[in-house]
Amino acid sequence: MAARTNLPITVLTGDAYNANPATTNIDASNGMSILAPTGGGKVLVEVTNTFAGAKHVIFKAGANPPAERAGLGDLDRSLAQNEVNLFVLETARFAQADGSISVDFTASTTGTVRAIALPK
Repeated sequence: MAARTNLPITVLTGDAYNANPATTNIDASNGMSILAPTGGGKVLVEVTNTFAGAKHVIFKAGANPPAERAGLGDLDRSLAQNEVNLFVLETARFAQADGSISVDFTASTTGTVRAIALPK
């Protein structure tokens, strides 16, 4: 597999206001990588599937350490066409050894995705 496509993450802090963080096109061929927030925490991921039919998003289980809850396994969810899907991910479950979160999509998935680091 080729290198994963970087999915930029918007970091919210305290009372910060971020007007509509940018989305990124889904890369189903290579998968995507979210650089998780430093020090752990949670990440809100929004995925919209525009393919004419259901597809899946798979958030890969992390590596222990740092993900002490990696034993819970992958999170695999079906995405209906044109439906906005929100996921709150714990770095304690999904962080890879390098601190990133790996996201895969079933073949031919099209649409957009965005990631937002939630304040602690």
